[in-house]
Amino acid sequence: GFEQQDEQNHEIDLLRKAIAYSDDYIDFNQYNRIVFVRTGDKWGSDFSTVGKWSWSTDEGNVFISVAFVTENDIHVDSDYTTHEYGHSLGLDHANSYFVPTGEITIYGDGRSVMGSQYAQIDNIDRYQLGWLSLERIKIIELCSTTTTWIDQREIPSKGIKLLVIPLGL
Repeated sequence: GFEQQDEQNHEIDLLRKAIAYSDDYIDFNQYNRIVFVRTGDKWGSDFSTVGKWSWSTDEGNVFISVAFVTENDIHVDSDYTTHEYGHSLGLDHANSYFVPTGEITIYGDGRSVMGSQYAQIDNIDRYQLGWLSLERIKIIELCSTTTTWIDQREIPSKGIKLLVIPLGL
């Protein structure tokens, strides 16, 4: 095992070992994504592959995403599992860009679970994942005087869910 301070330096080794230890019990050809839940309080973080990777198993090479979450992070009040599952689907961290200074803040998008705690998968990510169609997106010019109603992202509807304003940066 790895100590808490070492685990971030050995994430790939941990994933590889978890697959090897469970290989006798799991037919990895049957799955696209695997989430291992770690027990105990010695773990420092959750992590996941970004998208699917090739892994060597008893069934041969399989192309799956693999994540680790701790038992403390799988309860209903935690968004860590959702964040790591977002990575397994191929999503990166949701950063923010402050236009006047050009400053980029990692994890800065407070409206996305990929950037902040207690948020949802935002509509940009939903579009990237194929969960939001182009018909639900409207692009307007920066100086437009158009009025656009935006429907809540959580409620199924045929309205606009995402408004895009190109800044020309």
